[in-house]
Amino acid sequence: MLRYLILALILISNNAEAALTKDIAYGRDALQKLDVYTPATCPTGGCPVVMWVHGGGWSNGDKAGMGSEDGTAIGNVWSEKGAVVVAINYRLTPQVVHPAHVQDVASAINWVHRNIRNYKGNPNKLYIMGHSAGGHLVALVATDPQYLAAHRLTPAGALAGVFPIDSGGLDLEASLSEPIAGKRITDAFGMSPPALRAASPIYNVKQGRSYPPFTMAAVKQRQVFAVNQMRKLEMLLRNVGSKAVGMVVDYPGASALEAHGYIARDLADINNEMTKTLMRTAGIIK
Repeated sequence: MLRYLILALILISNNAEAALTKDIAYGRDALQKLDVYTPATCPTGGCPVVMWVHGGGWSNGDKAGMGSEDGTAIGNVWSEKGAVVVAINYRLTPQVVHPAHVQDVASAINWVHRNIRNYKGNPNKLYIMGHSAGGHLVALVATDPQYLAAHRLTPAGALAGVFPIDSGGLDLEASLSEPIAGKRITDAFGMSPPALRAASPIYNVKQGRSYPPFTMAAVKQRQVFAVNQMRKLEMLLRNVGSKAVGMVVDYPGASALEAHGYIARDLADINNEMTKTLMRTAGIIK
């Protein structure tokens, strides 16, 4: 009987839920808040850190989740596997326009580097992950050095890896014709071709710059926008000597919009092959 009791206590301990600290301010605006999910145990030196940047067309969304994007589930699942998860909110259009969104992401990255050891995290193992508009933001902050330079950080120095998921914003100019995204792009970035290119990750990959490794995913159902843009960014990064991997995920029978939601949902599924690849890349699972 005692042996079974000890075994039960061990199982409970090994599956202890993460501690959640909500609404920590990283700036003065009401939306400049983040949640930290801290695993029960971390090795000496700290756990890997995964920052979650929600989507929503730069105009809506929330760190806790809306619709198929369940930020709370991502925080719980990834932290239970051994990551410190930092889920952020950022200012939204129409309150702000570009570059406020990506400036907030950079500010949150700076907060992590200054504070995450207090939550058992290792700032030298920081991975940033975003879906849809969030995928654009994590890719942009990792390719255009000006945003992290404001905090005396560099993309290659501050980030161990970047996970853009199903983003049609890697080339904003090309996505203007997409029915749903086009208006949101116009609202957040305007319609000036030079401005759209400057805010597009693919136009910020240049010889002589150093970039963190990219592990990307896009759904087959969004071939023209998400997959083609992912493949182009993958090629550009490789051409300048950086590591980049792109995964195409298929949801047979699903519409493009449905598949776009399914891939976000699957980020909280530890049995999903894409999610397992991302977790392995972050050193969370083997």
